[in-house]
Amino acid sequence: YNSLDEMADANTVVFDAGYSKAVAEEDAPKMGNPGANFAIETENKLLAIEGTRLVKEGDAVQFRMWNLAKGAYTLEIEMSNMALPEGVSAMLEDSYLKTSTAISVSEATKVKFTVDGNAGSSAANRFRIVFAKAKPVISSGKQEFVIAPNPVENSIMKIQFIGQPAGK
Repeated sequence: YNSLDEMADANTVVFDAGYSKAVAEEDAPKMGNPGANFAIETENKLLAIEGTRLVKEGDAVQFRMWNLAKGAYTLEIEMSNMALPEGVSAMLEDSYLKTSTAISVSEATKVKFTVDGNAGSSAANRFRIVFAKAKPVISSGKQEFVIAPNPVENSIMKIQFIGQPAGK
């Protein structure tokens, strides 16, 4: 979405046991437009719809964007009917800001970003979704907590408190 909350572009990834990782007939090529473009990149091909195998740990969905004007944008990621392997979560990685944002499997995840004069802010391969197990946390000395798996699976979660004072 652009700064006026208008949808600038969209795409879809469908995970199904009947599909393969290769670009095939279940995929639809991305047809570029003169405005903002946001596509899925697989095997050096740009797709609007990708049909691929069920998610495994280590999988990633690489996005490619181009023709974005300077300004504020919002990525909205909605996962529906999605079953992730035990302990695996989906994270949106931003290679420009060097951040990872957890993606919810139960509601839309919105991530704001800005395109400015810095070339990295409009890098074509700035964003990707990575499916990975939660990594162990190394204490920074700050008071923190970690919930794993994130999102919670089978109504079970583990909470790890780091640098917290003793208490109830």
